[in-house]
Amino acid sequence: MKKRLSRAALAALILVLCYAAAAIVPYAVPVQVDPAFQDAFSRGDFYGDGTLSGPDRAGYVPIPQDAFALRLSLIETARHELIFSSYSTEAGETSDLFWGALLCAADRGVSVRIILDGMFGGLGRGGTAQALAAHPNIELVYFNPINLLRPHTLNSRLHDKYLIADRQVMLLGGRNLSDAYFDPDGYDGPVSHDNDVLVWNTGGGDSVIGDVAAYFESACAHELSEPAFGDPGRQAGSARVQADGLREKYRSYGAAQPLSEQQLTDLTVPTDKITLISNPFTGLPKQPLILWQLLQLAETAQSEVRIQSPYTVISSDIREQLAGLATEKRVVLLTNSLASSPNPPAFSAYLWNRAELAASGLLIYEYQSSDSIHGKSVLIDDRLSAVGSWNLDERSIDIDTEVMLVIDSAPFQQLLRARQGEILAQSLPVGPDGEYLPGSVGPLPVPAGKKALFYGLSILSHLFGFLI
Repeated sequence: MKKRLSRAALAALILVLCYAAAAIVPYAVPVQVDPAFQDAFSRGDFYGDGTLSGPDRAGYVPIPQDAFALRLSLIETARHELIFSSYSTEAGETSDLFWGALLCAADRGVSVRIILDGMFGGLGRGGTAQALAAHPNIELVYFNPINLLRPHTLNSRLHDKYLIADRQVMLLGGRNLSDAYFDPDGYDGPVSHDNDVLVWNTGGGDSVIGDVAAYFESACAHELSEPAFGDPGRQAGSARVQADGLREKYRSYGAAQPLSEQQLTDLTVPTDKITLISNPFTGLPKQPLILWQLLQLAETAQSEVRIQSPYTVISSDIREQLAGLATEKRVVLLTNSLASSPNPPAFSAYLWNRAELAASGLLIYEYQSSDSIHGKSVLIDDRLSAVGSWNLDERSIDIDTEVMLVIDSAPFQQLLRARQGEILAQSLPVGPDGEYLPGSVGPLPVPAGKKALFYGLSILSHLFGFLI
């Protein structure tokens, strides 16, 4: 009997290990960028003619409360269609108000189309998901929901974040739908400071908003995407009370006002050109198209490349490429510190290679705060800016779906630099030995428990850095 149990246990262990290998091994070897894509790439495609007369105007939205207010205003602005994509949504004040606003928009005849990550989207098959999916004007789709029969796709997640009203006005950036990103009244937790780009198509030509909308269509049509419910109408009875509660909460809050043309003008600056770059859709490892294109653009920088990323988990090959850039120009990396980071797996993996990265020639600045920075951007000299959902980590490089807007506009970059200047003033430079150099602030104390957790976890997390 004991021998039979032992053999059964061994067989079960082997099956578990085989399953884990099927989920992990495909991502251990990176995919190379297709030579045809490389041959077709042209840096000139990202620049306009220098007259700031592109069809899209762009605004930078750094303040959490402003970012949330704009989302509600965009929903009120829509008359025909709303498109929304998010990696993560969490229950809270702002989420309830956001869903309530979407329901009210659907009530007035707006087509509301939503795609969320199928694992971390946050709604699952709960009451809010039922309330949304039951509405005849709302389409709710999940990208790659958990399917244990597809272990090789479990790691592939949708990480995009954008909201589009009538394919004319768009917010795109790094904010998930959670109180931590919008800091509403009464919220007393740590804030995740992030970036949004407000894009307004003035009607003068082809807009990047159309490209993002086409990208959304591709996401919804992908073989890994499926409706949240097979028959949404069946959820109507159980969803009605939830939907009415969300509507009432939004109306009691005070419905936002549509954005006027004058407001959009005041909130934005002219651009020469805005270009969408993204990772390809697939359930397996992806070509690192965003990283490759950003590195190609960075190589032409005359003086400085500035990278902001909340997480920095990269292979030795990418470290060498960044070090190569740093021999010819100033390369700044603005990221979280141990004190500010809320992400144990990602930051612990960064800790393992932190000193080596600092010794490679990069100028690393770490944010000193009980809050964190979650913004993602790359600035090239004083004209080109890339902003979106892409982190400088392996998940963003070749696993998750990601979107970035490359914005050719010196006025826009000035707005972004001003905010980064505020963050840098609250950050400390890291010396080649991994120790802090003197700065405008002192290092924020880190609780012993957090320090032990992150450093202890780094022993394991760096071994799986290709998944983080």
